[in-house]
Amino acid sequence: MVHRALRDESLRAKIDAEGIDDPFDPLESDPTLTDAIESSLWEIEMLQSHYHPNVAALAKIISEQFTKQMYNLEDFLDHSYQALIVAELGNEEKQFKKPPVVEFQIPKRIFTDRLLEEDGGNDTELGNIFRQLWNFE
Repeated sequence: MVHRALRDESLRAKIDAEGIDDPFDPLESDPTLTDAIESSLWEIEMLQSHYHPNVAALAKIISEQFTKQMYNLEDFLDHSYQALIVAELGNEEKQFKKPPVVEFQIPKRIFTDRLLEEDGGNDTELGNIFRQLWNFE
């Protein structure tokens, strides 16, 4: 793996000199033959700091030592893309808990002064700091 510490100095020198050849085959259509498990691209560790708490929690569960012989697979399958979106945005039967944060004020202009005459020459729109710093003509 990418973040694994190498203890063998000769192996570290060889990797520094020759690099690492990733065994993952992105052109293979059969996922079982892609060698993704042996790949350095297989990084569960990065998903542990994902912004979405459900994704981060699942990545932490997967990366920890399994103490149970068997897990109920349904515990992991309910976290599909659709389930995450419905939980955040809601659907027809269940509306979302609070509205998502979005930009509610759309500026007339950002970098140009073509609509400045309509405002009587006063530059009060969002983005006027950019027009003060740079000339976009």
